[in-house]
Amino acid sequence: LLLALRFARPICCPHAMAPARKGTKRAAQAALEEPLHKKLAPVLKKHGVTQASFKQMAEVLEHPLTQLPEECKKMLLAMLPQSLCVPSDCREDVQNLGVTMMAEVVASIETKIREAVQSEEAKVHAVESSKDQLEGSRKEAEQHLKEAQDAAQLRENELQSSSQAVVAAKANLAKKEEEQRSGDQQALAAEAEKAETAEAFSGSFKTLKEGSWATSPKEHLEALAPVLSKLPMEESLKTAAVPVLMQAPASRGVFDATVLQQLEKSFEDRRAQLTELLLEEPQRQARAEACREAQAQLEEAEEKQKECSANVLAAKQHQKEAACGLKAAGEALEQFEPNLKAAMELRDEQQKELEAFLGVVRGFTELKDRLSAKRLRELAAEAKAEAKAKAEAEAEQAKLEAEAAEKARIEAEEAQKARIEAEAAEKAKMEAEVAEKETTQAEAAEAVPESAPEAVPEQMEVQPEAVPMEASPSHTSWLNSPPGGCRFRRIPDVTWPWGCASDEALSLRSWRNPREPNSSCKFPQITREMVKAR
Repeated sequence: LLLALRFARPICCPHAMAPARKGTKRAAQAALEEPLHKKLAPVLKKHGVTQASFKQMAEVLEHPLTQLPEECKKMLLAMLPQSLCVPSDCREDVQNLGVTMMAEVVASIETKIREAVQSEEAKVHAVESSKDQLEGSRKEAEQHLKEAQDAAQLRENELQSSSQAVVAAKANLAKKEEEQRSGDQQALAAEAEKAETAEAFSGSFKTLKEGSWATSPKEHLEALAPVLSKLPMEESLKTAAVPVLMQAPASRGVFDATVLQQLEKSFEDRRAQLTELLLEEPQRQARAEACREAQAQLEEAEEKQKECSANVLAAKQHQKEAACGLKAAGEALEQFEPNLKAAMELRDEQQKELEAFLGVVRGFTELKDRLSAKRLRELAAEAKAEAKAKAEAEAEQAKLEAEAAEKARIEAEEAQKARIEAEAAEKAKMEAEVAEKETTQAEAAEAVPESAPEAVPEQMEVQPEAVPMEASPSHTSWLNSPPGGCRFRRIPDVTWPWGCASDEALSLRSWRNPREPNSSCKFPQITREMVKAR
């Protein structure tokens, strides 16, 4: 608050104590509504700061990431014109304190924006890296669905097998029951006939024999007729038994009594036959046991069928869940591109915000490090003087280098001249030695008597030691080399010792070393005319 009061100076109010005039209230209200950077225009102009720069710094305090109390914002805003807007070389300690606080605010906002950018960048990387995981999840879901489908198919096959087993068990049971029925049919018929015979004997036959019928014996005789047909007796007896049974007991004679006795005996015989037939059937129990086993197998197959049916339902449910998982994995993979695009858009927005705020940071840095015009002129003068001194030093250095180069050139020319003179002296010395040897040879040739002329070869043989190898490269020198070769140096035209042109004095021919006939070299041919001319 003290700093705010220190810098909250009145802005150009020379008539602040004058009495209020008409319309001053509306003018004061308009002045309050006027933007702050326009109110501070004279102060900003005095310090050489544009209104846009000040407005940019003032907006920093209103940034959402500032997170300062309103009183602190007001304090920093009141300090801006007389702290940050003042050139750095003209600030006092308390002004530098205000700049430092403003720098902390700017740095805090920049750090938070950078953290947001890094966070969004991390999200983008996370989304990008999730693609492989999503593809792997979809592949796993596809594999899981395939396994579920295979399991469901296996369960369906098991259900089909169990159903076939049930059908087979039913068929087996029906077969066993049919075998039992067909096998037990005779015994069953014997039992039924035995029961029927016993009932007819104790019922209708006894009634007819005793004559105890109520209305008419005819109905009893009709009920007894099927049994009579099955009794083991002669047809004549059966025929005779009908009228006997129709008569009352009092009306029967001896023959009738005999017929009745034979009829009773036939009943007894038939019952004995049927009883004996039932006792002589050994496979009945076995067929019954086979039927029971077939029934047990059918029940077991039906239980297995129920279990397989439950397994099929569970496998179908598992397959359905796997299909849902594959669908979810596919949808998640389809959402990869939109999610990545959204994450990249958020990151780009944060990046743009950071770039925009970095412009604010640069503006703040320019204001913080800004120098006054006077200091800039002083620095310019110092730089100019430094540049001038540097240019003078470079010119002096260039001058010294030029002098050294000239001196080196002169020394090189003198050395070249000395070398040429030494070569000329060596050349003259060699020419003198050659001339002296040639003169000696000429005098020796002239001293030969004419009376004894000897054949003079067309070409004078030159001894190998005539010209040493140490002679100058501009003179001819040759000698017999070791067997197999010859060395010589060509004599330039301008250094021919006889003063004639090379095309007049020289001709090249092949010469063979007498020491080595197979070797050859070419050298200048010296003729007798050359020697005489010399």
